[in-house]
Amino acid sequence: MTRPSPEPVHRNSARSIYWSFEDPAAVQGSEEERNAAFRKVQDQNHVRFKAFLTA
Repeated sequence: MTRPSPEPVHRNSARSIYWSFEDPAAVQGSEEERNAAFRKVQDQNHVRFKAFLTA
């Protein structure tokens, strides 16, 4: 009896992407302004990642 062949291995099938974001840690200002900078990057990352998953 022969064994079924294993699932194929897809070498080099990974996709590399680079998304540039402003560095929120570099923001100067009040705590509220710094927190807003982090939220902005978080929101941008969420939108891009969601678009990446649906592409």
